[in-house]
Amino acid sequence: MLENRGAVRTNGVQEELEYGPWLNKHFPGVARYPMGERHIRLWSWFSALSAARILPRVEVWPRGGAKSTTAELGVTWIGQRLLRRFVLYVSGTQDQADKHVGTIAGFFERIGIERSVGKYGNSRGWRRNQLRCANGFNVEALGLDTAARGIKLDEFRPDLIIFDDIDES
Repeated sequence: MLENRGAVRTNGVQEELEYGPWLNKHFPGVARYPMGERHIRLWSWFSALSAARILPRVEVWPRGGAKSTTAELGVTWIGQRLLRRFVLYVSGTQDQADKHVGTIAGFFERIGIERSVGKYGNSRGWRRNQLRCANGFNVEALGLDTAARGIKLDEFRPDLIIFDDIDES
């Protein structure tokens, strides 16, 4: 394990990346242990997301490796920075996916990301399976035990898909 959260070695020099201070500031109790190399690798990939296309990433982590927490915090990071517009969070069951989206909702509230509100003051989608944020970011939960076709919110189709807790399928 590396001792400095958010640090990465390049050419023998240790650099501090933006996500380390962000995690320390907003989620010190959640991200309280030093990151392993796999965490740093995934956070570096999250940080590289932009409008440009990058290669997909597949990570297979063992139980107890903080994979769900890392994915949930990563979606929060991506949403705050609008590195993507619409994340589809897929789990083995709809209930599991809804719980992950609920955790992300709590993280958004903690860092001040507000709900999207319609013209008449109604929430446009802050439910157990969907988050629509005032900054234009969206998250939707999908369980592999449910049928879904053509997932779309307004003009957005998912531009990032996170698979988590699919080991039973």
